[in-house]
Amino acid sequence: VKCADSDDAPSWGWNVVGDAGFRPSDLQQGGVGDCWFMSALAVVAERHDLMAKLLPNLNAGGESGCQEVRLFLDGRWTSVLVDDHLPTTTRQKRPTPDGSGLVFGRCAERQLWVSLIEKAYAKAHGSYNSISGGVISEALLDLTGAPTEVVHFRDPDFDADLFWARLVTLLQAGCPVGCGTSAETIEELGL
Repeated sequence: VKCADSDDAPSWGWNVVGDAGFRPSDLQQGGVGDCWFMSALAVVAERHDLMAKLLPNLNAGGESGCQEVRLFLDGRWTSVLVDDHLPTTTRQKRPTPDGSGLVFGRCAERQLWVSLIEKAYAKAHGSYNSISGGVISEALLDLTGAPTEVVHFRDPDFDADLFWARLVTLLQAGCPVGCGTSAETIEELGL
């Protein structure tokens, strides 16, 4: 693993975000087990207002190669400054147009927003390794600052009709909603 030379980034034709804006379908998980974080980021990417909180200086240029990412950590909004030196595979000096040379999270269409936000999250938690494994509710809290609610379908008190009505209400109100599975469930299903 080595870092791509950010001085060459403009010549790659990469931007923090593309003309189409933030799209959940652009996210691609990399070599760290943070699907829970990537899922939450995909949910947040549906809302431009939430992304504007995460990347408050998006339109400020970025000529310096640094980006401010704001995360809600330990009960308060915290700025995490990251540069655009991104880990690449040892075979490639810089990412290919589809981002395949990047080791960790990446984005389609030569965009850096996924890689930069994931890098800030890893930096805030000490390393990429420390964000391997988690739950989407934790990441949603860290990305939005909003309280989260966890519903366990196997809970004896679970009411499917009540849950469905609540889910529809939350979605109609524009609330970010995500879901996940436990490792236990995956093993039981043989996945």
